[in-house]
Amino acid sequence: MQKWEEKEMERQEAYAEGREEGERVGEARINKLIVYLLEQGRNKDLTKAASDSEYQAKLLKELGL
Repeated sequence: MQKWEEKEMERQEAYAEGREEGERVGEARINKLIVYLLEQGRNKDLTKAASDSEYQAKLLKELGL
């Protein structure tokens, strides 16, 4: 394997690791949102957030998550 191929493989692996970490962080934020909305009895907001990503983002920002 040539040096540039090794570098490309390393870059792809680092990208995949970063993406996985980002997904874990995103999942944690969504889980916190779900718990908060359930605790507050905001079932309609929870239902809407589950199907509307813009509304979900609005709630995350509103709640500082």
